[in-house]
Amino acid sequence: MPIRRQVHLDCLAASYLCCGVSGGLNYQIEHHLFPTLPRHNLGKVAAAVRQLCDKHGLVYEHCGMAAGTWKVLQRLAAVARATRDLPAPMAAAS
Repeated sequence: MPIRRQVHLDCLAASYLCCGVSGGLNYQIEHHLFPTLPRHNLGKVAAAVRQLCDKHGLVYEHCGMAAGTWKVLQRLAAVARATRDLPAPMAAAS
């Protein structure tokens, strides 16, 4: 299995408003690395995670709330287009 060379996107800028609105998803990468770390501490490890990504040549993408929301909507639209021509699931026999 090949190693993924890009770290997924942290979607929102770190601000109290974004943290509250997103429920902590602005630190999605850190959350997946440290799932039991309380949400209010994720920002404290973000710089170390970015440095580790740089050290190993991994892309760590970070963007603002508007850009992150736009990227998510674009990805959802792409997935919807890709599944449009799939056959409908078979109905369960009663």
